[in-house]
Amino acid sequence: MRRIAALAAILGGAIAAGGYVSQNFEVTTDLASLVTSEGQQHRLAHALSSSALGDVLVFTVRGDTPEATQAGTRALAAQLRTSGLLSAVHAGPPDLKPSDTHEVLFANRVGLVPTREWTNENLTLAARGLKRRLSMPTGSFTRMMSTRDPLGLYFLVAAELQQNATLRAAGDVWLSQDERYGVITARVRQDADPNAAVDEIQRTLKQFVTTQAGAPSVEWTGVHRFSHFARTHIRADIERITFFVSLAIVALYLLAFRRLSYLAIGFAPTALALVCGLAVTLAVFGVIHGVALAFGATLLGISIDFATHFLTHLVVSTRTPVEVMKIVRPSLGLGAATTLVGFAGLGTMQIKAFQQIAVFSAVGIIVALMATIFLLPAIVQTPKTTSSFRSPLRTLGHVLATSNRARIAAQITSIGSIALVGAGLFAFEWTDDVTALNTVDPLIAEESDRVRHRIGSGDPGRFVVVLGDSIEEALQANDSVAQTLSGLVADGELRSYQSVSRLLPSPKTQRQRQEALANDGTLRARFDKAFGEEGFVPGAFQPFFDALSSAEPVLRLDDLEGTPLGDLLAPFILAMGPQ
Repeated sequence: MRRIAALAAILGGAIAAGGYVSQNFEVTTDLASLVTSEGQQHRLAHALSSSALGDVLVFTVRGDTPEATQAGTRALAAQLRTSGLLSAVHAGPPDLKPSDTHEVLFANRVGLVPTREWTNENLTLAARGLKRRLSMPTGSFTRMMSTRDPLGLYFLVAAELQQNATLRAAGDVWLSQDERYGVITARVRQDADPNAAVDEIQRTLKQFVTTQAGAPSVEWTGVHRFSHFARTHIRADIERITFFVSLAIVALYLLAFRRLSYLAIGFAPTALALVCGLAVTLAVFGVIHGVALAFGATLLGISIDFATHFLTHLVVSTRTPVEVMKIVRPSLGLGAATTLVGFAGLGTMQIKAFQQIAVFSAVGIIVALMATIFLLPAIVQTPKTTSSFRSPLRTLGHVLATSNRARIAAQITSIGSIALVGAGLFAFEWTDDVTALNTVDPLIAEESDRVRHRIGSGDPGRFVVVLGDSIEEALQANDSVAQTLSGLVADGELRSYQSVSRLLPSPKTQRQRQEALANDGTLRARFDKAFGEEGFVPGAFQPFFDALSSAEPVLRLDDLEGTPLGDLLAPFILAMGPQ
């Protein structure tokens, strides 16, 4: 009765595990998911991997002429915008024409312009700049703003936003520094499947290069492209390992037992082990890493040992399956226990993939052991005691037990194994870099390097992270970092950098800039003199000074949400728990 209850529990648990896996199966190849969530650096890794920064894609386009390059860049950007899996597709400087963007920048123009000294000479230059803008075709637009912005602060903000230290603007298209390539940036939507996005991009590019005039060539890079390759590579590894291991097991079983039924019986505990191990791993971690899944495929060779041990004793014995199981059960338990001890060590490591391997394997081994003990005796029949059936196993055992050649071969094998281990110790190299667990296609890596070189981004792994308990606190600290980096650029120690501070300085910095201009007691008199000498009526600019004397607003992150400028900021801002 107890055996029947155990058998029912095993089968019921297997069915439940299979249903859970079918509903919750999810594989990841994300490197950040390899590390644990303990410690600030680990939380930062997880936040970066799930932020918009990891979703950024960069494309470079080159045609057979400069005109074809720009036309191809616009055309490819237009095709990418039709994708439901991509967002924030930009092929050039942000469009500042929409009224919402213009009004936000104009209202906060004083706080967005870096503090500068408004000397008499600079005021004269500002007056001349206003005259020049009024004479341009957009003069009517300038005239509408001039009484509130005679210093041209709005235009300084716009110029700052459209500047890029690594790209050049040719109208509405970004070009590489050598002006030979058009540049497009895009992001994978947060709610989209990155692998599906990569597949769609590859189809789009293949069609684009064959149909677009001007024979364009396209190269691109992004974190998701590397993840897509890793996922494909791991899937191929799993399929290859499973195929060859299964093929070897089938051949050995047929050679040893000469019955297809024994092959099915031997695989039954293994199948249960894989399903249950996967179900528990998904329940504990929510997702399974490809590395753990690939390693889990080796359970085929471990868990089937239990059934093999039982069947081997059964076919050379005259006892019933239940009697044989009573004899081999202690050795099965000891073998499972020693294996579990080895995997328990993996569970203590700080690499999450190894923790998943430990859980996957431990559960699989326990399930395989229980299935072998309770399931196999109930489904296998007592074999017929024929010499032809026993002959392969008996012959193998006789040879190993009595042959001098076999003993010599065993000794040579042992000595060779020891020598091989000794030689390997000299080549042993320790690394704690989790990126070593991922396989990188050298062709994709070389293409990525070329793309990054064209846009001047350098090493994509070099960045500064500034933390704060609020967005205002983080922006304030970021302003200090940006000031330091600007000094390094001025000293020639740093080529360039990108920072949030160019578009969104902290509220404190914005107020300091507003106060610096408003508290200049000599500004009005010097302004009237400089602009009067250039032919302007000083009193016409009273709205500008009225605004300075009142409390100016400050630009906040929420003000830019849903605008082209918000798209530019998104990759640089992330949430990490309460920070």
